[in-house]
Amino acid sequence: MKKILISILLLFTLVSCNDRNPEDFHVIGDEVDGYEIYEYEHKGLFCNTPYQIVYYSGETYNYGFTFEGCSPAVTFFILKDGDFLGLQEAINQGVISIESLLPQLEQLEREPEIASSDEADYYWLDFHINGSVVYVYAGGECDQQGTETFIINSVEYEYTASGCLQDHILYMQVDGEYIPVYDLLMSGQINGEYLIPLLTEKPN
Repeated sequence: MKKILISILLLFTLVSCNDRNPEDFHVIGDEVDGYEIYEYEHKGLFCNTPYQIVYYSGETYNYGFTFEGCSPAVTFFILKDGDFLGLQEAINQGVISIESLLPQLEQLEREPEIASSDEADYYWLDFHINGSVVYVYAGGECDQQGTETFIINSVEYEYTASGCLQDHILYMQVDGEYIPVYDLLMSGQINGEYLIPLLTEKPN
């Protein structure tokens, strides 16, 4: 539940934070694509809650940063044209690349929800693309087995799930609505290469 809350709040906080005290921003690690990475130091009596932010998901692990803070508000930034820009927003804008950032990130355990045999629902896979998580619609008392196929760079990949299935299996939330990952790929809203680690290449 905490991770879901983080994902929702990040949608509203991926903005520049010029109202924060510049003295509370500290450089961490090496430069990425010519920009230094800054961590904002949360200060306050109850600012020791542990959080994590994921920027890339691989086959087995997530990659991002852990931090302690008062809330899951944006904590990592670059300094661009004199303004602090949230790290995920910098990636989305193409200012820096995930590939260049990856060596700086921590390896984090992935903790997906397990689909319940009692209820069909959207289950959190703890797999992240563009700062948003991928869900699988599965579970429930139905004895269905289904596979969704994706074509990425002319190669066929698939994802398999069981339960009370819909026309699509993988989804992401956009403005609070579950949208099939397939549709997001077709419209160019997400890069299929970042979905590949979640999928299995289809046998010839």
